[in-house]
Formats: sequence, C-alpha cells, structure tokens
Amino acid sequence: FGESARKSAPRFAALIPNGCTPMAEAMLWAGTQLAGRKEDRKILMVVGDGQPEKQSEKSEISRSKAVQIKRELDRFGIETMALGIKIDVSWLFSKSKTINDVKDLPQAMFSMMQATLLQKAA
Repeated sequence: FGESARKSAPRFAALIPNGCTPMAEAMLWAGTQLAGRKEDRKILMVVGDGQPEKQSEKSEISRSKAVQIKRELDRFGIETMALGIKIDVSWLFSKSKTINDVKDLPQAMFSMMQATLLQKAA
C-alpha cells in the first residue's frame, strides 16, 4: 500500500511459473492485509491462470478452502472479483471475466474495476 509499481517490481521478477496455483493462500493473505485497512471500501481482484483444484506439496489448501476463504472475505465486507487467464473463475467469483491472452489483461482489469466502482457510486 502506498508503494509505486516501479519500486515493487523487483520483488515480482523472482516469481516463476511452477504449476501450482495457491489461490486460497493468496486470497487469505490479501484479505488479511485489506481487513486491517482504515478505508471504507476494500476490493480484492484475483488474477490467475490456474484452478486451485488439486492439492500438491506446494499447497495444502484446495478448491474447497478457496470457497471457505471467499465466504470469509464476503463476511468481512471485502468485495472480490477475478480475472481468469484461459480459465473460468465464475465458479467462485460472481464478478469475473475470462481473457485468452495476457495482452488483454490491462483493459480487462480496468474495465472490471471501473464497472465495480461506478456500480457502488450509483
């Protein structure tokens, strides 16, 4: 929070695809970060290219845990939305969109965020 994308970018350079989608863990971490914020409105946007369906040695939290964490986020008033890259995430997120190419990501993110912000403002 409050850090520029340029300053935080080096931390993301170390991320590499490894066949694991720890969506539930990421939602739990982000939800905890948002819950402690003073802002009246908290929005969590999940972007992913895999389903949290199978447990692995990297992830002990499965698809059912993602559903539980999503319920908790809702209970705490954290709005959620998701973008799936070549996957359908509507099974978990009522506000969701699927894109087929990463180059479509910025436009999809901004359009979803704009619709969400305008919906609440109306």
